[in-house]
Amino acid sequence: MDTETFAGTAALGASILLTCVGLPSQIIKTFRTKSASGLSVPMMTISFLTYIAWGVYGAVKTPWDTFLIFANVPGAIFSGIVLLLIAKYRSGSADS
Repeated sequence: MDTETFAGTAALGASILLTCVGLPSQIIKTFRTKSASGLSVPMMTISFLTYIAWGVYGAVKTPWDTFLIFANVPGAIFSGIVLLLIAKYRSGSADS
């Protein structure tokens, strides 16, 4: 395995671990408590848009950059779910 492939694989693994552990934990907590207080709408929106942008960038590159696509699609999905839960459970005391 060359250095570029090793680095891409390591970055992919770290990104998937972050997005597939951290964000689902937030989803579960928000769903269980039925509260979005303490969640930052701007932060989650920026996170969602960042994941989308990197995923699109990976898809439009020639050839496709599978590391970017597979590392960012889970983040886009999970941060999108968090945004939906914020919209559903947001109360007057929720951070924005």
